[in-house]
Amino acid sequence: MVKFMNIKKIYILFKIFKSKNSIAYSILIYELLRLILLPLNIFFSLIEKIFLKQKKIDNVPIIFVVGLHRSGATYIAQVLLRELNVYGLNNINNIFNKCPIIITKILKKMLINIKSFGPIKNFYGQTKNIFDINDNHQVWDQWFGPNHEHIESYYLDRAVGINEYFAGIYNIIKKPILSKNGRNIFAIEKLDSIFKKSLFIIVDRDAEKISLSTKKANFFFFNNKYSWGLKQDPELLDDEKQILLINNSIKQSVSKLKSGKFYKIKYEDFVDENKQKIIIKEIKDRVYNLDVQ
Repeated sequence: MVKFMNIKKIYILFKIFKSKNSIAYSILIYELLRLILLPLNIFFSLIEKIFLKQKKIDNVPIIFVVGLHRSGATYIAQVLLRELNVYGLNNINNIFNKCPIIITKILKKMLINIKSFGPIKNFYGQTKNIFDINDNHQVWDQWFGPNHEHIESYYLDRAVGINEYFAGIYNIIKKPILSKNGRNIFAIEKLDSIFKKSLFIIVDRDAEKISLSTKKANFFFFNNKYSWGLKQDPELLDDEKQILLINNSIKQSVSKLKSGKFYKIKYEDFVDENKQKIIIKEIKDRVYNLDVQ
């Protein structure tokens, strides 16, 4: 499985090089920065473990934007970041993924008073502006592993330190945290059990549109040699059946949440300007209640 994932990553990197897309190139730049700064990242993480160890706290207000691949979840998360008074996980968190407390303390003034997140554009879940929200794989891989298509039960069962990680950021920024990661649809129940003050923004989109967009991604990245996107069943190659399975899995997970802990968004409604205003107002109210509870 690891070898197979590495082959797919090589395909993706090659396509990024050929894409002539500035957002795609920023992915490479941030990854290069992460590697260059890795010794400092590790050093800071050791300092945190020795002197700044964060305890688990129940009152971390956190919003998870989740949805099937190609559902528009990144776009929705980008809009919400610009409309809500929240702290969005960003490319700085990716570069310094191991030391949330120290890097947040160092950059506190800058992170609290971000003036611009740049234009609302993304490249398959990744963003160009260093402060903009994205999939933050480098952060979530620490608990859920390197497979961005699925979360194996092995990782879900052994994931520890997630609450403490985000509590460290919240205690400094003092704003609700906004996180978007598509793979977290497989961890809804886990995250709900970890964070008592969580809100799940469930993004839905027409299944045919998702299927069509997935096929385009398959062709773009892999020339149809491999399947692209999230996998409920890693062995299943049929995109339509995979989408159906994932949607059923999301419904089952959401059915176990309390009614106040999730908000469903239809992508087709969100791109309607008038409906978007209503949706944002309702989410603002939810986030306000989440923060003051």
